[in-house]
Amino acid sequence: MKVIAAIMVPVILFVAVSLVLSSAGVVKETVALIAAAVCLVYGLLMLKNAVIFAVKLYQLLAPAAIRRKCRFEPSCSEYMILAIRKYGLAKGFVRGVDRLKRCNTQNGGFDMP
Repeated sequence: MKVIAAIMVPVILFVAVSLVLSSAGVVKETVALIAAAVCLVYGLLMLKNAVIFAVKLYQLLAPAAIRRKCRFEPSCSEYMILAIRKYGLAKGFVRGVDRLKRCNTQNGGFDMP
């Protein structure tokens, strides 16, 4: 259901912005550009949720032998989710990748974002 909503919201935004701007007498090309810009901003905002969804999908589908190799608490995938939620998509993703580089070392322990 969330996937359908994530697809339908940009379409509804595009149509709504197009109708409002068209009724205001704005040129069709300008209407299309403004509506596309609104949808692009929405898509970028939803990208954070898409990355978190991909990590959760990995957690669900990855073999247990791979997931148990992480020596840190929380696990690397959970750390990635926490970092993205705390720091935003760009900085959180970079911090998550840095954590993955440190994973499977001799020193383990707690490593919170």
